[in-house]
Amino acid sequence: MAGNQDGSIDPLANGKLGCLVDPDNVEEIAHNLIQILQGDCSNRVIYQSKYLQQKTIEAFDFSQFRASLAKLFSGN
Repeated sequence: MAGNQDGSIDPLANGKLGCLVDPDNVEEIAHNLIQILQGDCSNRVIYQSKYLQQKTIEAFDFSQFRASLAKLFSGN
């Protein structure tokens, strides 16, 4: 679970890899935490730790960082 108003969106791939909530809405945070802990989260991928690990590595490992940085410097 992460906030939906800042850079937290990126690691969760715009909600595909987790649950995004309004960080200023305590009720929404509590509701989503309860759903997650009870195993009732509608985004079932949140319970697939190996898949989440794989996607995180694909997006944020050092080689990906280098490629993104090179792309920024090349202007493409």
